[in-house]
Amino acid sequence: MQRRAIAATRRGARRAGELHVHHFVLREVIGQEMDPDTAVVVDRFREVDTGWCKVQGFNAQGTEPEAGGHSYLSGKFQVHFRRGASAAKQYRSDMLLEIVGSKIPEDVGLVGQLFRLTEPDLKSLRTADRWNVEVTLS
Repeated sequence: MQRRAIAATRRGARRAGELHVHHFVLREVIGQEMDPDTAVVVDRFREVDTGWCKVQGFNAQGTEPEAGGHSYLSGKFQVHFRRGASAAKQYRSDMLLEIVGSKIPEDVGLVGQLFRLTEPDLKSLRTADRWNVEVTLS
């Protein structure tokens, strides 16, 4: 029984990869520097990984007013990567994921979107590495 479950999971992982239709770049902040033109402190990044993923799920959540009285709307999504990618490339919370392309012409609205990895969604017999992510919508 256990061998069949493992074989079915491997088949599912191969099929799940066919649904990974968004090209991504994953970066981590490695420090800060001052922009010489604007004198604004900006983050410096290191590219961690690039490849294909699937974005799914959505849950919008309003926040309490911050300093200045502005309320934010943040969205919670889940991003699926090929199985084993997050361990091999050492994905971590707070890394930034940018969608840079899509195989689906009708789905280009996600291109340019930035997500922040929050935590992995761990489970047994998974067909993909799933990460919960957040994005500020307004």
